[in-house]
Amino acid sequence: MGSINSGYVMKASISIKRNEVLLIIIGIVSLLILIGGISIIFRTNQPQSISVPLDSIEINKVVISAGYNHSMAITDDGHLWAWGGNRYGQLGDGTTLDRHAPIRIMDDVITVHAGHNISMVIKSDYSLWGWGDNVAGQIGDGTTINRLTPVHIMDNVVAVSSGLVHSMAIRADGTLWAWGNNSSGQLGDGTTTNRHRPVQVMSNVAAISTSGHSTAIMTDGSLWTWGWNMMGELGDGTTIDRHNPVHIMDNVIAVSSALGYTAALRADGSLWAWGTDYWGEYGLDIPVARYSPVHIIDDVIAVSAGDGSITIIREDGRLFEWPLVFPWGSIEDGITINRLSPVYIMSDVIVSYTGFSHTMALRSDSSLWTWGMNLQGQLGIGDNTMLNSAYPVNIKEDIMLPTK
Repeated sequence: MGSINSGYVMKASISIKRNEVLLIIIGIVSLLILIGGISIIFRTNQPQSISVPLDSIEINKVVISAGYNHSMAITDDGHLWAWGGNRYGQLGDGTTLDRHAPIRIMDDVITVHAGHNISMVIKSDYSLWGWGDNVAGQIGDGTTINRLTPVHIMDNVVAVSSGLVHSMAIRADGTLWAWGNNSSGQLGDGTTTNRHRPVQVMSNVAAISTSGHSTAIMTDGSLWTWGWNMMGELGDGTTIDRHNPVHIMDNVIAVSSALGYTAALRADGSLWAWGTDYWGEYGLDIPVARYSPVHIIDDVIAVSAGDGSITIIREDGRLFEWPLVFPWGSIEDGITINRLSPVYIMSDVIVSYTGFSHTMALRSDSSLWTWGMNLQGQLGIGDNTMLNSAYPVNIKEDIMLPTK
């Protein structure tokens, strides 16, 4: 969720040598023979350890993230920095004071996600940590107590996303886990029961994104959605909440969910979107809600859906954004009007992340740029006297590049 979305796509895959697979198969067959062909399936809702060595995991690092009113970034030395709104302790510095410039929070971080007043990170040992707003148990520590400093949640995690009031994570074995508010079935466990600790939902999951609803890309490229669907954000042609994952489309390589809508990128570079289009998020001539996927644009390699705008990166590294700018402006030309078609922002961009009211962009030279609203200091420019910036502002020069 940019802000309430997960914006950037997280993928994980496990490489196992062919002979190891054969040994596993032989072992399973032998076990079945020993117990008379009777197989016992055991399932638990508590995180379990895995036998696959962590050094065999490939993970795409998520190095910048824009939340509801705060921002986070990882520098090339593995240090995590945070700034912006801090009412719920989402910055993780032990206070509830807003910070108008980046402050160092913790070390050895490889993946970060800023949600709605919550922060989640994965460290280099693949441990998951969270802090901030915990009203529905969305941190996953078994409580509903807000946390002002990082709390350890679970291990063997390769991807994480936190939405409006729930969170999800992919473990190294490809299993998907969810926790927090479940009033609309957004956890995907077939119930509407809130969970204060992670519960297993699916297997063979490669990427996730959350907002008020949940989305997941399977290892076969199929996209599944579930949860809140009042705006048609699930894309199943209805406005009915779903308590279990529903198949939407295939050949998907990236997904980004925002409040009320979803954007998906297919392998052929085509961008699709569905849900509310109140502000013209789809970039079409007529803003109207769509309950099934609608083709938006081609030649896209990355997408980030925010709660009022979408950013895309083309193959040549050019960044485009549309449409919402509000009174504070969020596009480079400084004109505070909505746009129904992509507007060029800057070039040489390798990662973008769109939050509720501000946007972040990382260029190939490791420089970080921000623009949009700055009321809580979420742009990181050192103060909040400039309440907005309709132009990108360079705030750091040493951000980690998202290489594996």
